[in-house]
Amino acid sequence: ATWDLGGYIFYPSQPANTFHLGRGYFMKYKNNLPLSIQGTSPDPNGFDIPLNPGWNLIGCPYTFDIDWTRLAIVYNGVSYPHDDATHATPAHPVLIGDALYTFVSGGYVLDFKLSTWKGYWVRAFTNCVIHINPATDKFGRSASVPGAGRAVLGGGDGWSLNLRLSAGGMKDTDNYIGVSSRAVDTYDRYKAMKPPVFGDRYTYLSIANSNWAQQSGAYGVDIRSNSPALKTWTIEAAASTPNATATLSWPNAATIGRNATLVLTDLATGQVRDMRNSSGYTWQTGDKPVTRQFKIEAARTDRAGTLYVSGIAAQQSPGRSTGLSVNYSLSVPADVEVRILGGNGQLVRRLGSRATRAAGVNEAVWDLKNDKGVSMPAGAYIVEIRAQAGKNTVRAAQPVLVVR
Repeated sequence: ATWDLGGYIFYPSQPANTFHLGRGYFMKYKNNLPLSIQGTSPDPNGFDIPLNPGWNLIGCPYTFDIDWTRLAIVYNGVSYPHDDATHATPAHPVLIGDALYTFVSGGYVLDFKLSTWKGYWVRAFTNCVIHINPATDKFGRSASVPGAGRAVLGGGDGWSLNLRLSAGGMKDTDNYIGVSSRAVDTYDRYKAMKPPVFGDRYTYLSIANSNWAQQSGAYGVDIRSNSPALKTWTIEAAASTPNATATLSWPNAATIGRNATLVLTDLATGQVRDMRNSSGYTWQTGDKPVTRQFKIEAARTDRAGTLYVSGIAAQQSPGRSTGLSVNYSLSVPADVEVRILGGNGQLVRRLGSRATRAAGVNEAVWDLKNDKGVSMPAGAYIVEIRAQAGKNTVRAAQPVLVVR
């Protein structure tokens, strides 16, 4: 199978009925098989791979590795270095995405070179051409491929968090969020769109960005600016295996500086995890697996102890009449008051009276009664968190629905 103009093409349909230099393919074998090299060798003076807008599945036309970061991208007859092609300039729009993805053991993996016998995904945003000059673009012995976790920061100061999804014996392991001093909070070269799912058995983790115009879609890398503003990522985890245990994990959280708080919220259940004090989150896929959505919030604390409230989530007890559990995260220790408000904003109940809470995930429980001990009816309410640390005062709110 290969990919052409927005869809998979399978053998024996063209162009999947024969091999073409510069194109990538999916092949599946039941046994190990020897392969012979036949056909015409590529031009030793250079080779062009045309790209269509959208995803392109390409292959290395040479029998040696090519450095992805040295390639030239030709647009309207003008040749641009790889770095210039990955962001808009006065001379051209964004031409291609910065990332190069290959497919290994059922999952997509970031790569920084084109190797023989592998297929690679490239995201193009306009018609353009990859030009390979084997004399200058050959991946030398002295070159070293940087670890993806550091490479996605583009040399800037910051941190990256590796996100992994596993279910049914399949894994998707090469996904990153984080912050870098060189990145911004909208689309730039520190974001990498993720290729489409292949096949009917998969695990597929992505970071959803739906408001970036032409660059909207599913991402495998989303590095934001390292400004002190609260950062929020929407994570989507898809697993095709029914009745399996799915696990979202973040194995390198301990390497991130202590001046960052990380909070995960399961949007399906409202459960909250302090990612600094845990390594993963599990759930059951069920008879008919559906895509699970999560929210990850990161707040930066400076030496003065900047206060942030994040990860507000409320979950009603199974008995429906026993209470509502409210979780929230603090970036630093603070005096906190949790208030329940009615739909029109009137005060219903105070939970605690400016009690000091520790940094990280905290919990308060509402027994579904007002301050006079009267049970409240079903309906929409607002959870309001008021926190104070030194001279910093923060208010955050989240709507909730009570069912009777």
